[in-house]
Amino acid sequence: MTSVVAAVRAGCAAVFMPRHPAEDGGHMVLYRPDGAPMPPAPAEADPIVTDLVLEPSVAAVTGVRRVSVGAWAVPLPYAVPALLAPHDCHTHPAARAWADIARWGLEMIAARRVRLATTDTGSTTWRFTPPSDAQATQLRSLAAALPPHGHCRFLGDMPLRIDSPTTVTHAFLDALAATHMRTPGARHVLGESAFTTATADVNPRVQAWIDDLEVGHDPLPEPHLTLRVGRPRTGSEGFDVVPVAVHLTGPDDMAVTFDRLDSDGRRRARRALRRAARAWAPLGPLAARPNPCETVLRDTEALELRYAGGAALTAAGVSVVWPPGTVHTLDPGTVIGTRSGSPAPAVRFALSDVLDFRWRYTLEGVALTPEDMDVLATATRPLVRLRDDTWVLMDEMTAERARRPALAPMSATEALAAALSGTVTIDGRTMPCATADGFRTLVDGLREPSAGAVPSPAGLRACLREYQQRGLAWLARLTDLGMGALLADDMGLGKTVTAIALHLYRQERDPGAPTLVVCPTSLLTNWTREINRFAPGTAVHRYHGPDRSLEDVPPAAIVVTTYGVLARDHAALAARAWDLIVADEAQTVKNPTSIAARRLREIHAGAAVAVTGTPVENNLSELWAILDWVNPGLFGELPEFRARYARAAERDTDPDGEAVARVNHLVGPVILRRRKSDPDIAPELPDKVVVRRVVQPAREQVVLYEALARETMDRIRENTGLSRHGLVLKLITGLRQICNHPARFLKEPMPDTWDADAATQRSAKLAALDDILAVVRERREAAIVFTSYVATGHMLRAHLHARGLQTRFLHGHTPQTQRQDMVDAFQRGDVPVLVLSVKAAGVGLNLTRAEHVVHYDRQWNPAVEAQATDRAHRIGQHRVVHVHHLITEGTVEDRIDTLLTRKADLAEAILSTGETGLAEISDADLTELVTLGR
Repeated sequence: MTSVVAAVRAGCAAVFMPRHPAEDGGHMVLYRPDGAPMPPAPAEADPIVTDLVLEPSVAAVTGVRRVSVGAWAVPLPYAVPALLAPHDCHTHPAARAWADIARWGLEMIAARRVRLATTDTGSTTWRFTPPSDAQATQLRSLAAALPPHGHCRFLGDMPLRIDSPTTVTHAFLDALAATHMRTPGARHVLGESAFTTATADVNPRVQAWIDDLEVGHDPLPEPHLTLRVGRPRTGSEGFDVVPVAVHLTGPDDMAVTFDRLDSDGRRRARRALRRAARAWAPLGPLAARPNPCETVLRDTEALELRYAGGAALTAAGVSVVWPPGTVHTLDPGTVIGTRSGSPAPAVRFALSDVLDFRWRYTLEGVALTPEDMDVLATATRPLVRLRDDTWVLMDEMTAERARRPALAPMSATEALAAALSGTVTIDGRTMPCATADGFRTLVDGLREPSAGAVPSPAGLRACLREYQQRGLAWLARLTDLGMGALLADDMGLGKTVTAIALHLYRQERDPGAPTLVVCPTSLLTNWTREINRFAPGTAVHRYHGPDRSLEDVPPAAIVVTTYGVLARDHAALAARAWDLIVADEAQTVKNPTSIAARRLREIHAGAAVAVTGTPVENNLSELWAILDWVNPGLFGELPEFRARYARAAERDTDPDGEAVARVNHLVGPVILRRRKSDPDIAPELPDKVVVRRVVQPAREQVVLYEALARETMDRIRENTGLSRHGLVLKLITGLRQICNHPARFLKEPMPDTWDADAATQRSAKLAALDDILAVVRERREAAIVFTSYVATGHMLRAHLHARGLQTRFLHGHTPQTQRQDMVDAFQRGDVPVLVLSVKAAGVGLNLTRAEHVVHYDRQWNPAVEAQATDRAHRIGQHRVVHVHHLITEGTVEDRIDTLLTRKADLAEAILSTGETGLAEISDADLTELVTLGR
C-alpha cells in the first residue's frame, strides 16, 4: 500500500471505476493526467492502459478530448487508506476530493447508517441509509467539489459521455458500503452466507423484507407491471404452453424495456417482479433472468392465472391483460329445454309439466354446440382447441359438467320462475338461465305483451280503446296458458271493462263455470252496474246480504261478492267450481297472512286475475303476496324473494336501478302496468274522464235514511203550500246528509281526535273517498274535493288530516287573503288535496294542478257542477282530469244521477233550479224519488 500512497502524493489523479469485472465492489483508478507512464504497479494494484474522455474544461479546447493514459486499478480496500493518508502539496485535487467523499462514507458506516440491499442482478449488497438533511447537504457539496479529472469516463465499450459528479459519487458510496461490510472477518465468522459474499442465496422472506425496506428508502416508485397473455403454442415438452410478455410502465406512464433501464431502474423492475412472484408463485424465476421480458406458462398455470392467480396479481397492483382472440374462457350457465319426452306446447301450458334442465356453456356470448361439449368432455388438459383455431381454458368443474350435462328435471313452476328471472341458484351459486325450443317460444311470448290479437267478444257492449284491446289480448293469452295475471293499470284506464271482456272471451271459447269477482264493499254496486252496462246479456249475482245463496247461479254468470263475505263464507265459495276469479283492489290481500288473503287462496279456479292500480303501497312483499296468489309458487317463498330481489331494489344504494330492473325482468311477464302518461296511452284518452262511484250504504245509513223518509213523507202528505215546500227541502237535505255521513245528519260535534277507521265504517262514501285519495297519494298527484255543506267540508278536512294528508278547506267564511294563500299553496304542490265549498269556490278559481275532481255530494244543477269541475278542467291544464261522482246506491242521490245521465231534458226542467225544483213534484213522484231501494 506504500506504493499506492506514493502514487497519490506524486500527483496522480483519481477516478472511481464501478463494476470492474474482477471485483464486485469496484476500483479507484490512479492515473497521470499528462499521459506519462506509471511506475511498476505494486501487488495490490493492476496496471492498465485505458482511454479517458475528458471534459472541455480539462482539455482547454472546444469539445471533449480523448486521451490514452497509463493507470493503476486499485481495489477499494487498498485505495481508500491511500486516499486518506496525509497529503502534501503535490496531491492532485481529484484525489483530495475523493478522500473527502471516502471519509464521509466511513463516518456513515461508523454511525451504523447502512442497510441490507440487493443489486439489479439480484445479488446481495449493502447500502447507506438515506442521510439526514444536514448530511445530504454535505454530500451534495462534496460531489460538487469533485473536479473533472475525478469523474471522467473510461471509454471502453461505453457511450461517449461524461458521468455527473453526483452519479459517480453515489456509485462509489454503494461500493464503499458493500466492500467494508463484507470484511474477511465477517466471512471467517459467518461463512459464505448472505451479505458476507455476493454469491450466497437470500432467504425469500429476507428478500421480501429487503424489498419492503428498499421501497421505503427509494425516492422513485417501481415501474408498473403488465402481463400480456399471448396466443398458445406447442411447447418443447409436447404440452401446449401460453407465452406471457412483461411490459413495464415508468412513473411518466411511458413504456420502457428492461434492457434500456439504468442500474437503479433495473433494480426497481426486479423488485417489482419479486413482489409479483410473492403474489403468484409461477412468476418466481422471472426476476432472476438477465432480461425478464417474457415467460412461458404451462396450461395448468395459464388456467390458474385466469382465475385465482390473476385475482391475486390484480390485488398486488399487477395488470393482467388477455387480448381478444388469444385465450378464451367459457361462461357457465344453464338451459331449460323441452318437456321430458315431448315438446313444450305452443298454446296450452300446465304448471304441472316437467322440463329438461342441463348445463350450458357460452363462448364469447355464443352457446356451445353439442359437438363442442363433446370435445370438452373428452379433453385431458385444461387448454383446449375449439372451432378451428380457438383456444379455451377449461377447469375441472367445467370438464365434469361437459361429461355429465344433465341436471334434475324442473317442474314448470320452477322453470318459469328461472326463465323469467334469467337466473337459477345451484349449490348456493346464482347462474344464468336460458330457454330452448318450445319453452323459449312460450317465454318469449310472455315477454311480448302485444303479441297476438283477440277480437272483442260478441257480448260486449263497449268499444274498447286500443290499449284496452291489448290488455284483453294479454289477459287472454296468459289465462289460456293456465297462468294468472296482475292487471295494474292506472285508475281511470278501464280495468273493470277489460276484466268483463275477459269473462265474455272465456265464456265464448269454453262456456261452463261462472266467474267470481271479489271486491271491497264500496265497489259491489259499481261492479254490478258495470256488468249490466257492458255485458247486458250476462247474469249478475250479488252474493251479499243476509239472504245470499249460490243455488240459482247460472253457469255463465258473474258472481260479485266482497272480501268480508269471502272471509265468512269461504267454505261455500270454495265448494263451487269457478272458471275465473277476479280480485279487484287486490292490494286488500297484500298481507299474505291476513284472513282475506288466506281465504282467497282456498278458492280454486281455471284462472286468476288480480286488479289494482296500486300493486305496491309500501314494499315489494305486497307485490309478492298478490303474485303468489295468481301464480302460486312461481316466485318462490317470500324470504327467498326478499333476499334475492326485494331488499336490493328497496334500498337507496341502487343508483343505476339494476336491482329494480331485475325485479321488473322477473315479474314483468305476469304484470300489465300502464299509466295515463304513457306515450301510447295518453293520445287515446279524452281530456276529461268521468267516473261514477256507486257505493252501498252502511247499515246505520240505511236505518236513518228509511226512518227519515218514512216519517217526513207522512208529514208532507198532510201539508200544502209553503209548509209542504219547507218539509220537502228539509227531507232532501237530511237524506243527502245521511248519504254523506250520519254524523252530519245527527249534528254530532266534531271530536277532538278524529277516528278515521270508525268514521269510514259509518259512511260508504267516506270509505270510497279514502280509496280514491290513496291512489292520488301513491301517484303523487293532486285532487280537489267539492261538497255542498260547510259542516261536511270540516269533517272531510279532519278525516284527511287523520289519514296523514295535508289539506285545506276553502269555504264562504274563509278570509280573502287566506283564500288566495290556499290556492297558491295547492298550485305549488304544498298541499295535495284541497276541500272546497261549491258556493264559495265553484267559480273564479284556477286549480289546474288538480288531476282529480271529486264531487263528494252531487250538484243537482248540471251547470253548477260543470262550473265546479272546470276549476281544474280549463285552459292551462295539460293532463287528463278524472272527475269522480260519489253516489250512494238506491238513495235520492242515485235517482237524481239517473235523471242527470239518462234523462237530460227532464233534468233540465226539474233540476235547473237545484233542490227547490223538487218541492213542486207530486207526492207519488217524491215518494219514488226518496224511497231507499236498489
